[in-house]
Amino acid sequence: MLSVRQEHDREEPKLKPRKSDSELARMRKERGLTQGGAARRIGINHSQISRYEDGSLGPSFPTFRKMCVVYGVTADALVAAFEAVARRRAARIRNGRAVA
Repeated sequence: MLSVRQEHDREEPKLKPRKSDSELARMRKERGLTQGGAARRIGINHSQISRYEDGSLGPSFPTFRKMCVVYGVTADALVAAFEAVARRRAARIRNGRAVA
């Protein structure tokens, strides 16, 4: 079992952001984290990360704070990313696209 420091310092595979990624997904990938890797570091289930990134769920305040640390961003930057996800989801709903 790895210590917290070893887990933090462990090299993650480099992930390439895609044009279709949400701002949250881009932030995560810039840190080289998969959804599962981010979830483990934050202490949540990987499906929650997916739901945050598609706008179907928002985090609790303690989870939000952990996300700031794990993603290496300010609270303002993370709020802006969640707002962008919400706008994107609202646009998909307005345009009649299926939203999971």
